Amino acid sequence: MRDQPWFKFYAADYLLDAKVDAMPREAEALLVRMWCICHREGCCPADPEGLARKTLCSSQYVLQCKQHCEPFFELQDGKLYSRRMQEEKQRSETARKNANERWKQRESKPESESQSERGNANGIANSSAKHPSLEDVRAYCAARRNSVDPQQWFDYYEANGWNVGRNPMKDWRAAVRTWERNGYGNGNGNRAERQQASNLAALEIAKARSRSN
Repeated sequence: MRDQPWFKFYAADYLLDAKVDAMPREAEALLVRMWCICHREGCCPADPEGLARKTLCSSQYVLQCKQHCEPFFELQDGKLYSRRMQEEKQRSETARKNANERWKQRESKPESESQSERGNANGIANSSAKHPSLEDVRAYCAARRNSVDPQQWFDYYEANGWNVGRNPMKDWRAAVRTWERNGYGNGNGNRAERQQASNLAALEIAKARSRSN
């Protein structure tokens, strides 16, 4: 079994996917079971009998529905792989690798240089107050395994400004955790939900501005 006991399910993408809409509703259950097997084991069997054993479904049901599920997978060496899961796994591994490299580079710096970057107790901005790159945000979200969409988070603060009043953002990681706790910024909602998320984030900035005045 992989480290994560769960996998991301993009509800909006699923409901609006023309291929999902075109398949028989009874075949959707097999599709989800196949995704679960791919998440646990990396792939699932391509032969109907093996697939029936893995998904705990009858052979007759698999034979009836398998053809409708195949467009969501790639066949490699007799196994079925989920394209979306492979892409998400690659992005997550790249983000973790980049985060580990940055951590090693920071740990290898002399203490004096690290202290200079962190700043001092008199109000000099520390390293977490610096504006992050999109890769920084992706790495942090991947490490926390949250549902915040890094691109949406980054675009929001790029568009609305990184500074609150005249004060720089004290800790961008804390801002990510705020989105995580409030359950917005995951990129899966409809237009109304995304607008609500933007309004909530704007309210957070307005409150911070009010406190800084």
